[in-house]
Amino acid sequence: MAILPFVLVGPALCAALAALYYASRRRARSSLAYIRGPTSESFLFGNYRQIRRGQVGEVDFEWQDRYGALLRFKAPFGEDRLMVSDPKAIQHIFQTNQTNYTQPPQDREVLRTLLGPGIAWADADTHRRHRKVMTPAFGVAQAKSLIPLFKATIGRLTSKWSDMISGDADDTCHQPPSSRVINLPQWINRASLDIIGEAAFGYDIGALDDLDSELGKAYENMTLEAFALPTTLGVLAQGCMHLLPPAAVRFLFDHIPNRGLDRLRGVKRVVEHVAESLVTEEKGVHGLDTTRGGMGKAKGGDLLSLLINANASHTEGSKLSREEMLAQISTVMFAGHDTTAATLSFALYELAKHQECQTRLRDEIRAAIARGAADIDDTDADAWVRVVESLPYLNGVLKEVMRLHPVGYHINRQPRTDDVIPLSKPIVTSEGRQISEVVIPAGTKIIVSIAGYHRNKDVWGPDAHVFRPERWLEESGGLQMKGSPGVGMYANLMTFSGGFRSCMGWRIALLELQTFLFDLVDQFHFGLTKDAMRLRREPCLVMAPMVEGQTDKGAQLPLQVSIAPRD
Repeated sequence: MAILPFVLVGPALCAALAALYYASRRRARSSLAYIRGPTSESFLFGNYRQIRRGQVGEVDFEWQDRYGALLRFKAPFGEDRLMVSDPKAIQHIFQTNQTNYTQPPQDREVLRTLLGPGIAWADADTHRRHRKVMTPAFGVAQAKSLIPLFKATIGRLTSKWSDMISGDADDTCHQPPSSRVINLPQWINRASLDIIGEAAFGYDIGALDDLDSELGKAYENMTLEAFALPTTLGVLAQGCMHLLPPAAVRFLFDHIPNRGLDRLRGVKRVVEHVAESLVTEEKGVHGLDTTRGGMGKAKGGDLLSLLINANASHTEGSKLSREEMLAQISTVMFAGHDTTAATLSFALYELAKHQECQTRLRDEIRAAIARGAADIDDTDADAWVRVVESLPYLNGVLKEVMRLHPVGYHINRQPRTDDVIPLSKPIVTSEGRQISEVVIPAGTKIIVSIAGYHRNKDVWGPDAHVFRPERWLEESGGLQMKGSPGVGMYANLMTFSGGFRSCMGWRIALLELQTFLFDLVDQFHFGLTKDAMRLRREPCLVMAPMVEGQTDKGAQLPLQVSIAPRD
C-alpha cells in the first residue's frame, strides 16, 4: 500500500518527529537489546523491507530457525519490535492477558479506512459492545441455515466449470477439450462473494453470472491493488505511520490522493450504498426496508436482519449506531469472502501437487456418497453436518491447508502496560543466557507471526513445512510438542485468531470450506500447470496467490481441471 504521509507533512516535520520518537524510545529499545534478532538493513528501513516485500512467511521461517520463536527486529529509525511465534507467548497475548493487548492505533486507522468503525476497528469497551450485539448472528444454527445457499452456489459453479471443460455443445467441428486451465481465484472469489451477499444482505450479487456486477467489480483484486508489491517509498511510509498521532493518520487516510487508498474508499462506498439501500431508520430505531430498495423482498434470515433485530433488543447505550451497523456489513463482506476463497484455492493447489492425497480424499468422499450423503435433502442441515464432520481425511486436508497457508499471516499487537511474556521453549539471549520469559515495556509493537507459529518445528515436528494431512489423523492431533498450550479457535491453529477478538464467523467459514471441498473434489480432478508451479504467496493484508512474473494480472492460481472419472 503506497501510503505517503511523511511526504505530505513534509520531510522536516517527519525528521523532527523521528528524532523525538527515537529519543523517547531509547530506554525501551535498550531494554529489548538482549533479545537476538536479524541485523538491520539500515537505520532508515530497519528490517521492514524484508518483511513487507518478500513472500508470506519467508523471513519469518528463516528468523525463527535462527533466533527462536521470539526475536527482535528493527523498524524504521531504529525502533525495536518483536516477532512472536511461540505457542505459550501467543496464548498469553490472546487469552491469558488478552485485555492488556490491543491493536496499534495506527493499524486501527487502516481498518477504519477499509471497513468503517465496525468490530474489526473497535477496541476495549467499544469492541465488547459490538460483539455483544453481533453474537446472536453467528451461532451454530445460523451457520447450518446457510447450507442450502452453499450447495446452490456450488451447483452453479460446477455447472459453469463442466460447460467450460465440455466445450460448446453446438460446436460440431471440434473435439471438446478433456480439460481446461481454470484460474481458481477468479471463479471461487465470485462464488464466495455471491454467498456472502445473500448471507449478509439477502441480496443477489450475481457475480458468478455477471462479470460486471457492481460489488463483484469492487472486490476483484481489491487487496492486491491496495496493498501488494509496495514501493520502497511505500514500505518506509508504512513503517513511519507510528510517528504520527492517530488523528493525523486518520486525516491522511481520508484525504490523501493515492491510488491504493482510493481503491479502498471506493469499495467502502459501494458496500455502504448497497447496505444503506436495504436499511431505513425511523425515530432512531433501525428497521428493515421491506421493499429492499427495489431489489427484492426482505427474507429476514440474513445477517443484516439478524443484526437489526439483535440491536433493537439492546438499550440505547449499548446499541450500534447506523454507521457502526453499516461497518459490520463491510467487515463481514470482506472477511467472509476473500479469506475463504483464498483458503479453498490453496487447498485445491495442494491437492493438485499431491495427487495421492487428492485420490485418497476423493475415495473418502465417494464412500460417503455411496452411504447416502448425496440423498440428504439440502434443508436437513444436521444430517449434512454429520456427514462432513465424519470425514477425517477431508478435515485433515482442510486443517493442513489452514496450517501451511494461513490467509491472515500476521496480527499486530502492543501491550497497554509493561508485561512479562512466558515462553514454551527458552530462547538464547545475546549474552548467551537461556530465558523462559521476556519483560517488555508498554507500547512495544509486536508482530504475532501466524505463519511462523504454523511452521514452528517444535510444535508441528521436523516436517512442519511439508503438506501432510495424515498428521491430523495421528493420536497427537498434529501437535508434536508435549503439553503444547492450546491456542486459537480451531485445531490449535490461529487461522481464526483467538481470545475475545477471534473470528465470529469461523463456524460458517469452516462449514462453507467443507461443503465446497466435498463437492468440487467429487466432481473434478485438479492438476498443476507450469504457471501454478511458480506460485507466489503475496502479502496484501491477507495472503493472495499470484504467479511469479505475472503480478500485473492480479490473483492467479491456474490449475488444469477435468471431470473426475468414475468407476
